[in-house]
Amino acid sequence: MNRVILSIIFFLFSGTLLHGQDIITRRNGDYLRGIIKACDAYNVVIEDERGGEKIFKIKDVRDFFWNGDTYIVKTFFDAKKPEERFAKVLESGAVNLYAVGGSPTAQPSQRSTVRARPNIGVGMGTGGLGGGIGGSISFGGGRGSADDRPQPAPKTWYYVEKPGKNGVQSIPFAIVTPDAYKRAVKDILLLNLGDDPEIAAQINTSEAFDRKDVLALIKAYNTKHPSKQP
Repeated sequence: MNRVILSIIFFLFSGTLLHGQDIITRRNGDYLRGIIKACDAYNVVIEDERGGEKIFKIKDVRDFFWNGDTYIVKTFFDAKKPEERFAKVLESGAVNLYAVGGSPTAQPSQRSTVRARPNIGVGMGTGGLGGGIGGSISFGGGRGSADDRPQPAPKTWYYVEKPGKNGVQSIPFAIVTPDAYKRAVKDILLLNLGDDPEIAAQINTSEAFDRKDVLALIKAYNTKHPSKQP
């Protein structure tokens, strides 16, 4: 009998974990636990513990925890005017690294009035440095829908921040000319990491920088220079 009771408790507890692994914290301090199904830079969709799906706009969200990663709201200044976007935290400390994706005009379409449950298309990778928020949230119909066609991989932007120093700055991976790309990325890295002579020397002697290189440099800097931020 005790084994049966323990098995039931374990089953119920496991189900709670599976359906409560993701959390959205709202700006009013409330939080919602469930399974996040999709997001872009401005919206996030979650299936709550009752099985209902809800869309939250960025103005209502403080941060969320999805599939082991943390996403926060950051203000960026690379558009015509400052705007808030969801940013995946790739590295944090004395220097922060963020990934942001999706189009500024991307918005989730409204749920269809048809009773059939829609398919949710997610234009986002959830793991590794190449993940980040990408693409818009789309609700597709049944088989044969135009939304079922393969979608292009969403573009991901990367940003570096040295809190209290240089603000949030874009890392210009998108520059086509190799020499210009190398110089632009090097200048951004030196601005934020160059006060460490050893790391500055490594940056100056590097022939190229990919996303893994940048992440490794920032991790090394944070290890040597623990953040003094509260």
